[in-house]
Amino acid sequence: MAESGVTYTLNQPRFAFRHWDDGCVAHDEADGSLYELTPAAGLVLTELQAMGGQADGMALASKVLQAQPEHDDIQLIQELMVQLGELGIVRLEPA
Repeated sequence: MAESGVTYTLNQPRFAFRHWDDGCVAHDEADGSLYELTPAAGLVLTELQAMGGQADGMALASKVLQAQPEHDDIQLIQELMVQLGELGIVRLEPA
């Protein structure tokens, strides 16, 4: 379920990222784990990094879409961030 009132913070410098046109890989510097991510996840992480590594769902969706996001867009970003949070790539913190 999507989170509201949450700030997403990139878990830096623990993770290193490598991007390709067809996806992204996240390397966990702490334990050596490697995660293959979708192109969409790679784009969202790139935009989060460009925003200083921290944003809420609305701001992040706006940045990714380069337009005013609709509710469904924000919800998709929030759900993705929850999944990335479960991997430890981002931290979900109360806004």
